[in-house]
Amino acid sequence: MMSSAPDASSSTLDVTPTIHARGVERLDAVVDLVHALARPRPLIEVLDEVPRRVAAVFASEVCSLYLREGDGLVMRGNVGFTTSALGEVRLRVGEGLVGVTVECMRPVTADTAHAHARFRSFSILDEERFPAFLAVPVPGAHGPSGALVVQRSGGAYASHDVELLMALAGAIAPLVERARIVAGATVRPPSMTSTGTRRVTIPGRALVAFASEAAPRAPG
Repeated sequence: MMSSAPDASSSTLDVTPTIHARGVERLDAVVDLVHALARPRPLIEVLDEVPRRVAAVFASEVCSLYLREGDGLVMRGNVGFTTSALGEVRLRVGEGLVGVTVECMRPVTADTAHAHARFRSFSILDEERFPAFLAVPVPGAHGPSGALVVQRSGGAYASHDVELLMALAGAIAPLVERARIVAGATVRPPSMTSTGTRRVTIPGRALVAFASEAAPRAPG
């Protein structure tokens, strides 16, 4: 006996979907971050805004964005530490907990980071104030592009925090790839049409920004 097609009217359940409106602080922060990543913006602004928004997601006083430059890592974006640390805090890949996460391409957590044997101290940061530590690698097209780090004064990071930060690092990766410092970046003459790079310099950060430069129009 052949079975008849299910009756749509009888199989439909009276179920109302949940629309997650604003009001849940962590979810709101994640949604705001995702929307911010989708909007084109100057790369310097990305390095300032991403740490601020990520810190809000994880209720953390500190968030740092390290970019890989050659064989090293340089703090290029941060909220929570002194701005004078930008461009000054440098690690080798494998050095400190941040260097370990890039070397292994895996997340690293510590409940009391400064007590760890691999911890690398910088007097300019006074990191002992923020013992809870979570770092994840930022992937790039040809290996690690950097690291994303959150730190806070209380409350260790849970496994769901690790998973979320890793996912956000993947979303941030294309923007970080653009913002990587490129030694000897080519600067095209203004007379040339370009979708290449131009060097942008601010205190502590010499960035390569992607810009479209239209060739000047011929007179007449």
